[in-house]
Amino acid sequence: MPYHAYLFEARSLQDYLFSGGKLADMVASSDLLDDLTESLLTSVLKSLNLSDNPGLSFVRRAGGAFYVIAQGDEGRQQLERLQLLWTLAVPQWLPRLEFIQILVVDQDSGYLAVQNGIQQLAQLRNLQGAALPAAGPFTRRAPRTGRAALRLWECSKPVEWVDEPLFSRRSYFLEYSQERLAAKFVTDTERKVTWPRNLNRNEGDGATFPFLNEEADVAIIHADGNGLGQLLQVLGRISRQDTANYARLFWQFSDGLTRATQEAVTRATSDVLLPAASFKGDHAVMPARPLVLGGDDLTIIVRADLAIRFAERFAIEFERTTEVFLKKLKADFPKIKDQDMPRKLTACSGIAFVKCGQPFQMAYHLAESLCQAAKSRSRAVASAQKLTFSPSSMAFHRLTGSLADDIGEVIDTELTVRIGGETGHLSFVTYSIGEALPGLPSLSALRELCRNVPDPRISESGTLTFSKLRGLATLLHIDPSGAQVYWQRMLNHSEKAAARTGKSVRSQPIGRFIDLIQALDTRAEMNMVFLRKSAGGSIKDGDAAWHSPLNDVLVLIGMEGAGQ
Repeated sequence: MPYHAYLFEARSLQDYLFSGGKLADMVASSDLLDDLTESLLTSVLKSLNLSDNPGLSFVRRAGGAFYVIAQGDEGRQQLERLQLLWTLAVPQWLPRLEFIQILVVDQDSGYLAVQNGIQQLAQLRNLQGAALPAAGPFTRRAPRTGRAALRLWECSKPVEWVDEPLFSRRSYFLEYSQERLAAKFVTDTERKVTWPRNLNRNEGDGATFPFLNEEADVAIIHADGNGLGQLLQVLGRISRQDTANYARLFWQFSDGLTRATQEAVTRATSDVLLPAASFKGDHAVMPARPLVLGGDDLTIIVRADLAIRFAERFAIEFERTTEVFLKKLKADFPKIKDQDMPRKLTACSGIAFVKCGQPFQMAYHLAESLCQAAKSRSRAVASAQKLTFSPSSMAFHRLTGSLADDIGEVIDTELTVRIGGETGHLSFVTYSIGEALPGLPSLSALRELCRNVPDPRISESGTLTFSKLRGLATLLHIDPSGAQVYWQRMLNHSEKAAARTGKSVRSQPIGRFIDLIQALDTRAEMNMVFLRKSAGGSIKDGDAAWHSPLNDVLVLIGMEGAGQ
């Protein structure tokens, strides 16, 4: 009996999510996207009398995508009906959402049907769909998106013209008070939790983000699991040998990974976000706003002082929950050997710190670029150290000057200086969440480095202060030789202070600071706050002789200091 498969994938989810710019619009978009393969797909299947059909086997159903297998002529007809109705339903639910789909028929197994479908989807991803309706020269455009305006939205002040996607999500925002995605982040139903819906204190369309001060700094975190591609290749190899259990194996893997990610998010929320919630009456207003949670992907806006701790806790919990999930998967499928897959999965995060008024779409792309930088560094270190899995890590950056959406561009324009006639980078970019490895210093070591710098809020005295480190970073950009003089003056001041007490200069704050930097790579030569690059530490290997954690120290203190 021949096998058939219908594959659907939504595209450009982040572009759809961030178009419009307002947090309330992002909230509605995130709920609509989260609902796409859940209640909407369930409703479509129910209308076709396919919701309880044992002949349909889902291989994947999360993250804006689903793959489903059927057998025989009847199964083919069912998939054709599903494709027709689903193609009509999606544009009604999410107008202008880009998606690709394929129906593969008459294959020898469900595995071959899905694999052929995946290959064809890969070709479709390179095709750009038409954006309809086209906006002509005399068409009024929505100011937030530049697309053809549909109607005047009068529920906001001031009133504004909106396009079809904005009208759809704002209508959803008004009609539904229950938030699907945010509810997955808190399981303690005894607490009355409110998630913010706007970043502007002057807007009245939902709870305002609970900032600590007027700075209004936030962070966009994008986290992603490591090694999923290799793991799927292993499962594919096993499925070729056992095609009868292919659908069950991949469904259990997909569903188990989704549950493990959600549990890790819930624990991180409970440990980091809930204790920092701002209470208004009997409601706890959370200092964050979830945007994406699907498979092993997470995107969330978090108050700046909590972002690094949240990403760190998520990675730790993700390792723990995936270890339990993979252990059960191996037990249920004995053909999976211990050497076939790692004991646990790890995760990398990219964190972009921005002002709440800066463009979130660009900030998201920077967070995604930082996440990819962290994944690349972790893979390189794992390969060099012959580890069985890439270590969890994170990369972060604070946007202060010109906007950029790529960390490589940021390094070139903001973090590259001259040191001793050679090129230096002012950031290590990536830090491990856990133990330090050659070429990958640990986040705990960076925190220890920061603890040696006095709190920027108190009266500054001595030779090592936050403002003096910031001054050093500025001088490195505009006057490298002056920076050398500035640093030497700080050392001389410390030596005199140490001599008065009869102690070594290493007992002074600047001495301890130097020792902590050297501890990041004990084998490296040191010049001021720079280490001679040996095994790496920058995402742009080979184009810098020196690297320093100076910018990372300034960002970490500047962002977390306000919340301490």
